[in-house]
Amino acid sequence: IVECEFDSWRSAEARQTRDQIIASGKRPMLAGELAETRQIVKAVKSNPLVRELLPDYGRAEVSALAVLHGVKVQARFDYLVMADAPTGSRFGTWGWIVDVKTVAGSANPHDFNRTAANYGYHIQADLYQRVARALGHELPFYWLVVSKTPPFACSIIRVSDMDLNAGSVQTDKALKLWGDVLANGWPKNVEVYESELPGWVHYEDDDLELKGIQ
Repeated sequence: IVECEFDSWRSAEARQTRDQIIASGKRPMLAGELAETRQIVKAVKSNPLVRELLPDYGRAEVSALAVLHGVKVQARFDYLVMADAPTGSRFGTWGWIVDVKTVAGSANPHDFNRTAANYGYHIQADLYQRVARALGHELPFYWLVVSKTPPFACSIIRVSDMDLNAGSVQTDKALKLWGDVLANGWPKNVEVYESELPGWVHYEDDDLELKGIQ
């Protein structure tokens, strides 16, 4: 990571610096963002349960490739724990997968459940488990949810079998769709549709007419 002393990437100099750093294979970060990130990391590491979830023998940002239903897919694990002997940990006997999710507000699990559903995080969890399974590893999946608002509270959520099953249905659909696209190209739209605008559009027209605008 390379710290950049800019307020934003809006200026030409900032963008040029950013692009040069990326081209060198490194990751640029604004000074303000890096300072906030360091505060978050310090707060998270002070939690003993998180330290157990992210042991030193785990690996960060691990890429893995697999073929699922004839489709090549890639997973990028935020943190991957794999052990040659039973870990004795509450998180998994032979290892586990951790996906870090930052949130602007509360890290409360009940609040995050709605976010996970809205953004399809359970689909990602199922896909990542499938990739690990295809490579011979059956690993539980955890979300480490971290608030970006002081005091940077966090929660650890194990993705349930029920939610993974819901994600699996969507994963199957996505793999089938992408497989069909790769084989046959994107489907052509051969239908003609008739518009059906929301009701408020017509009520708004009535209001304007009553006001003598039309």
